[in-house]
Amino acid sequence: MGCFCMADKEHKKGVVGLVLSWIFSVIFVLFGLGALFSLELIGALALFIMAIVLLPPVNKFVSSKFKFKLSKGIKALVIIVGFVIISNFEENTPTAQETSTPKETATQSATTQ
Repeated sequence: MGCFCMADKEHKKGVVGLVLSWIFSVIFVLFGLGALFSLELIGALALFIMAIVLLPPVNKFVSSKFKFKLSKGIKALVIIVGFVIISNFEENTPTAQETSTPKETATQSATTQ
């Protein structure tokens, strides 16, 4: 009986991992499209790579064609590096306040007083 419980737990763990992979892949693709439309090309590329690494069909393709399995550690590393890249490039983009002209800034300060 103990054997069935362990097999059932492993099956549930695999299903949860598969569902989470699909959910996060879709989220990363959607955010990547948003970044692409905002002309954040490096952020969009990082998000698309993160999505590709998590997609189950891509993992199956890499495993069958290249005989290389993307482990959880490699996936986590790619996701962490992707977030670091996104945060570094997002930090360097000018904000609305920095890009406003002096005339707009004078108008804004006059309306707040």
